[in-house]
Amino acid sequence: MDQIVRLYNRKITRYNDHKVHEHILTDGLAVKNLIHSFSHYPYQSISEFVIKADRYSTLFAEENIGKRYTSPTKAILDSLYSFFRTYILKRGFLDGYVGLIIAFSHMVTNFYKYIKLYEMNREQEKETL
Repeated sequence: MDQIVRLYNRKITRYNDHKVHEHILTDGLAVKNLIHSFSHYPYQSISEFVIKADRYSTLFAEENIGKRYTSPTKAILDSLYSFFRTYILKRGFLDGYVGLIIAFSHMVTNFYKYIKLYEMNREQEKETL
């Protein structure tokens, strides 16, 4: 599992240049694990999630125009796999209703990001003709 840097000194670290999946660059600094676990709830409501998913999927598509091939079929298959990975492989079903909501939200976000990229790639192709 990837480590996520949660606590850091802003004076000696920085974010990478990615619009999507940005992370803290520690440049050789020691990264330690927290001793205790904690609960992380990134959204206050479903509405907040929908807004963030829309923004995230648009940023992904803009960052990948002309760089990645996609299609409606890929958008559907990738989103279904995302649900399967989150709900089954990562055992989201153990979290009950919340796990189902998280898996479904991953599926929807993946669909939007690839279908938006498909749409933007097609628009770019039309402009070059």
